[in-house]
Amino acid sequence: MSVDLVPSTGRWTFPAGQTSLTQFTFVTLNGSGQLVVPAAGAQCVVLDDAPALAPGGAPGPYVVGVSYGVVFEGVIRVKLGAGGITALAPVTTDNAGLAVAAGSGNVINGVAMAAGNAGDLCSIKVSLAGAIHA
Repeated sequence: MSVDLVPSTGRWTFPAGQTSLTQFTFVTLNGSGQLVVPAAGAQCVVLDDAPALAPGGAPGPYVVGVSYGVVFEGVIRVKLGAGGITALAPVTTDNAGLAVAAGSGNVINGVAMAAGNAGDLCSIKVSLAGAIHA
């Protein structure tokens, strides 16, 4: 029997204890269909929703049990990881959900629409395209 990981709302929740995700980073789904930090080079989507604002206007934490939206395909900003990226480079994820240049064996999660440095938000055309083979 297969399990459908797409909720009828089109939004996903976090499992208890998942505290390191941030908006505009790559995420993946665990076996229960919840959003988690991906392994480096894994197939991902992009976390689009920001957490609710805490008192004083600062971003609060993501809340377990609340549903958040992701982007499967299209252009969205993604935070860049170490090494930065060049325009039109295929991108994958590091183990923190940041976009990095894809290498041999990595799943291509999209293409950089501009060049950027580590920590920048860069427009990425998200499109799952399979792995780079040597």
